[in-house]
Amino acid sequence: ACTLLRTPHSLQAKESHVIGLHLQRGGIEGGLLMAATNDGAISSLDLRMMQRQPNLLRKPDARDPLSSFAVHDYAPLMAVGSQDQQIHLSNIHSGELLDTIKFHVGFLGIRIGAVQSLNFHPTRILLAAGSADSGLSIYSGDLRHQTKL
Repeated sequence: ACTLLRTPHSLQAKESHVIGLHLQRGGIEGGLLMAATNDGAISSLDLRMMQRQPNLLRKPDARDPLSSFAVHDYAPLMAVGSQDQQIHLSNIHSGELLDTIKFHVGFLGIRIGAVQSLNFHPTRILLAAGSADSGLSIYSGDLRHQTKL
């Protein structure tokens, strides 16, 4: 049997729709539910402490709508993609922006299109991004040298 623990209306406004949900499976973050909506809002809820209200990590911003969302299972890292050809990487605890991957034209052509899907490797710091122009990009990073995490 399935039991509803919390209604989703407490996570976001009714004018937006959820573009991504993630339940942390591993590490010390196990039990953290994260939700992102197309209006740019990102919330987290620690399921181990059900009485607490969701933590708003990013406020809604009509100028920066989101199209995709991914959270790493072990590193405190989330990624959000947008139609304006950007990927923002942030800390899942504070929402602090760590890095941005932007549209770039090089000698090989456009390097990123309007981001439609994002997915992290289960254990390594690898991010796959799928774009509206049928492009697939894989980005890697070494978080050992970043002190913001």
